[in-house]
This record gives sequence, C-alpha cells and structure tokens, in this order.
Amino acid sequence: MRLFRTRENADGGSPAGPPAVSEPTVVVAVVGSLPLAAQLPALLPPEWAILDARPDSIGGAELIVLTSATGSAVTAARTAAPLAGVIGLVDALTPTSVIVDILEAGADACVRSADPLVIAGHVAACYRRRSDAGHFLAS
Repeated sequence: MRLFRTRENADGGSPAGPPAVSEPTVVVAVVGSLPLAAQLPALLPPEWAILDARPDSIGGAELIVLTSATGSAVTAARTAAPLAGVIGLVDALTPTSVIVDILEAGADACVRSADPLVIAGHVAACYRRRSDAGHFLAS
C-alpha cells in the first residue's frame, strides 16, 4: 500500500512517508489504480490522505474508489468498511446491467469516466453528502 499525502507529491515526487505534521482528516482508498491514486492528491484537499490500496486493506478508509468496479467488489468494500462512501468506476461502454448491479450492491456513485478531475469531483461530492447526512463524525 502506498500513501499519497499532499499536493506537494502529486507532481511526480515520491510518495510521502508517515505524516510529519498531523494525521489526515479523510482517508481515500483507491483500489486498482496506482496512477489514479498518484493523481488525486493534486485534486482533493491537501489534508486528505490518498491510499493505493488492496481490497483487503480498506477498512479504515472514509471513502473507497473501486476501479473496474463490480457488484461483488462493492459488496466486499461495504463489508470491509460499512460506513465508507463507495465510488465505482467503470468503462464508458459498460453495460447498464453492470451499473445497476454496482448501485444495488451499495455504491454511492458509479462513474463512467477515467478522468481524474471528474473522479475527484465525485469523491468530494460523496464526502460532502455523507458528511451532511452525519455518516462522519468530526474529530
């Protein structure tokens, strides 16, 4: 698992080590795409931690981004992190039936885009919606 912490290392620098100043306020686990995990810190708040994660290491995340999402992957993510927001990413040509499976399995959103800016927008919106609904407690 790699940790990408701040905007400073979104420019191609090496992944940050343990937090030097403070703990992140939000942990986003990206499952299945190291390049996406490396790009998101430049597009999300600097105090958020972005993890390049495996499906078995997402338990502490507030938000989970599943690349090549499936209904069963969403179910597994919900089991590992029941309170986390889950965003499924699919190819633009993914059949509607697969998208329905992903949403019925409990994904908060299903995104038909590989554009990091679009994905970051969905991640931020998911966090905002879940925060407004009281899913995250202020620390």
